[in-house]
Amino acid sequence: MNKTCLLPALLVIVAGRVPALEAPVSALSSAPDSTSKKELPVREEIVVTATRSPYSLARAPVSLRVISADTIAQSGASSVEQLLRGEGTLQVRDSLGNGRDVRIAIRGLTAGQNALILVDGRKINNSDLSEPDLTAISLVDVERIEILEGGAGVLFGDQAVGGVVNIITVEGKRQGGLARAGYGSYDTRDLQLTYTGRVVDNLDYRFSAQGQKANGYRDLAEVDYRHFRGDLGYRYGGGNRIYLEMQKSDNEYLLPGALLAGEMAADRRQAGNSYNDYNMATETVRLGLNQRLGGDNQLLVAYTDRDQSVDVEGRSLTFGDSVTAQSRRVQTWDPRLVVNAGPARLTLGADIEDFDYNLAVNSAFGLSASEHRHRRRSEYAQVILAATESLQLSAGYRHAALDVNVDGGYFETDYDDSLEVRQLGFSWQFRNGFRLYGNRDETFRFPLPDENVDFLGHVVALEPQRGVALELGGQWRGSSVGVNIALFRHAIEDEIGYDAESFSNVNFDDSLRRGGTLDIDWQPDSQWQTRLSLSRFSAEFVSGELKGNRLPGVSEQLAKLVVNYTPVAVVNLYGEMVYTGSTLVDMVDNSPVIGGYSVFNLAASYSWRQWVARIRFNNITGKTYSELTTFFGVQAYYPSPRLNAALSLEYRFE
Repeated sequence: MNKTCLLPALLVIVAGRVPALEAPVSALSSAPDSTSKKELPVREEIVVTATRSPYSLARAPVSLRVISADTIAQSGASSVEQLLRGEGTLQVRDSLGNGRDVRIAIRGLTAGQNALILVDGRKINNSDLSEPDLTAISLVDVERIEILEGGAGVLFGDQAVGGVVNIITVEGKRQGGLARAGYGSYDTRDLQLTYTGRVVDNLDYRFSAQGQKANGYRDLAEVDYRHFRGDLGYRYGGGNRIYLEMQKSDNEYLLPGALLAGEMAADRRQAGNSYNDYNMATETVRLGLNQRLGGDNQLLVAYTDRDQSVDVEGRSLTFGDSVTAQSRRVQTWDPRLVVNAGPARLTLGADIEDFDYNLAVNSAFGLSASEHRHRRRSEYAQVILAATESLQLSAGYRHAALDVNVDGGYFETDYDDSLEVRQLGFSWQFRNGFRLYGNRDETFRFPLPDENVDFLGHVVALEPQRGVALELGGQWRGSSVGVNIALFRHAIEDEIGYDAESFSNVNFDDSLRRGGTLDIDWQPDSQWQTRLSLSRFSAEFVSGELKGNRLPGVSEQLAKLVVNYTPVAVVNLYGEMVYTGSTLVDMVDNSPVIGGYSVFNLAASYSWRQWVARIRFNNITGKTYSELTTFFGVQAYYPSPRLNAALSLEYRFE
């Protein structure tokens, strides 16, 4: 970002956020209004992820996308993972195609360590190397999804390096429910039920349940899943609300191992010589308060307690049989105070996390066990100042501290760390329909428990990873077309990753990710809508022995195309193309490069009175490809499903 763009933001010295002001919304952020035949709707869209409280999307100094409820319904998607594939700079890799081993990257930074997945602002990332469980939220509970692309270290803290995916669930406002039954390829059976009601005018409740069984595309890939959620909310005093959320899920599934090239050529659906049998149980309770303090001032407080146990039976041709037991107990507080004072909006908040992680592995090497106690504390502030009616300036600051105790049985150690990060940004609507925005955000992440302790139980003592994310973007919208262009640069010091040569996690030399995204949304009339997203990346080491080497796992190009057609009110047709460019498998010198591939999906729906029938076909060309590959001297593949389909029938009732 050039110095001219940052100059207005330098005038702001304090840290915080701003009031929602009326402004046109980005053409790329919401589904079109079916009543408008010639123009995209010129109306304000309120989001929460851009500032961690309700705020006008058109005034935010960041790149943020919204997947609306209409878009979710049109897509025919049956899971959150399936829905996210068609969005912006998100690269989704699923080793099996059933949502149980999913890796999501935003701008080349993975969600397991370097991007956050939230549900109503609650982090579902694990504080260890395990990937976030996207099945923790059923799509039937989702109202919309907000995707913040780019660094968010000040607002969201640890791990918000590449961006944030915030899944917003349905609140208990309208009385009624739905029952949905689905059947699909690989003997997939899915049942979902949800109901929302009121006991009295101010007391609402919502219940949902889902059960799913499937055989899977490959052998030894069975799934048995049960999920229950209950919400209770009490509204009082004109906009205040107390709420209680409870979730319980039991997730049993098999992960077959990778195949060598010859094995895949013989039978791509066979199981590998290795497999993992997972049994995962999760219980989550969340209690929250949204309290107005006069005018537009707000106090937002939430407490979350997540308790998870995981048992894994593994079989490996190299390392033999093993039994792994994991337990995670995560307790978080996230109080926020939002103060509106004239042209300024100040947010003061804290993120408090107590994370207890126990790991026991019984293998051919013997029994290895460790207990980890992580205490994380962050305080942050952000201010957004309306310098003029069209110019908003933002600045932010966060202090974060970590205190860890590790008990390895035969040893015990303590370590701590702390750091500070800052943010500057602006949003300028310099003429009607045009907006320019820029942001500089410092990002970080502390080493995770199983990164900072090697397989022998020794503490590695890694340095925290730090970075600077720069973004400059512009938006324009006309009568039927919306365009968004974003240029970004992510520079990272002491990037934490796995070194296959030393069999340990290390701090690598400096790395740099940079690129740009072009989004075009075209709605010629009320029946047609087309969305195109093109992204180009460069990701490489810029210092040390690896200087000039490409970073593994980052696609150099992404292209997403969606066409939606509604010929009559009761019929909707949906087409999607996702192109994923080439990726480097590993960072070693002889690592192979996997070529790019395109996948085409189709969906259709028909509504009649209270009934809705949907069908979706994935990979309609039967493309043979592998989203995930590994390399340990020899390349191994996780074959992705070929043509598959899912049909559902839904009934809505009051």
